[in-house]
Amino acid sequence: MNKTKEKIKAGIPVIGTSVTIDNEKSNLIMANSGFDFLLLDMQHSTMTVEVLDRIVGRLLQGDSDVIVRVLWNDGPLINQTFDIGADGVIIPMVNSAREAADAVRFSKYGPKGTRSWTPLRPEKYGGSDSYFRVANDELLVLPQIETTEAIEELDNILAVDGLDGVLMGPGDLAISLGHSPDMGYNINVPEVMEAMAQVQVRCEDKGVPFGTFTGPMENAEYWVGRGAKIVITEIDLSFLESGAAKARDRIYSTLEGK
Repeated sequence: MNKTKEKIKAGIPVIGTSVTIDNEKSNLIMANSGFDFLLLDMQHSTMTVEVLDRIVGRLLQGDSDVIVRVLWNDGPLINQTFDIGADGVIIPMVNSAREAADAVRFSKYGPKGTRSWTPLRPEKYGGSDSYFRVANDELLVLPQIETTEAIEELDNILAVDGLDGVLMGPGDLAISLGHSPDMGYNINVPEVMEAMAQVQVRCEDKGVPFGTFTGPMENAEYWVGRGAKIVITEIDLSFLESGAAKARDRIYSTLEGK
């Protein structure tokens, strides 16, 4: 069962974080960290399909669902990503209803889509026979809204059947609005925040779950407070960095107190 999708359908917010380290112990720690889902990002990394396959295999040993941001809205790549075992895909740079419909079509078995059979890890959904019966309904398809063009076409995008929500890409949206990408993660930049809030309102009006990448944890708290249903925050490396810094500060403060 795709627990993340069940929560989204029930209107319960879901929280995910990104996994970037190709290390068995690190991956197993993240697999059991308690997030609703773990994100693997092929778009903004050097992650190959072989590395993706290896990490997905480890993460599926835990309780979190696994979502992959694919490199592009590409049928064979989306097909391969689901076959490897992903519970959902995020499609970057979706700017039209046609592109959103393509994402759905690439993700579904016929007659709803053009996805080709055979899954490599169907066990989570009860084996091959069961997987075929439930995949179209269980697996997540999440396009990203990242440009002013996409916002202009938003109502048409939201009307596409088969989408499980939309996610904002704040960095690229900021660029599209004439700002530097880091401004997309600054909640004090009115133009970017107003554009994202506009998307959220229109999603809520259409009954489509709204979500966003947030960067720092405080931004995640901000968007959860605003009612976002899908939130992606931080990465495994940031947890390693902050944990090391916390331990360092604690021990050195003890030494300084002597």
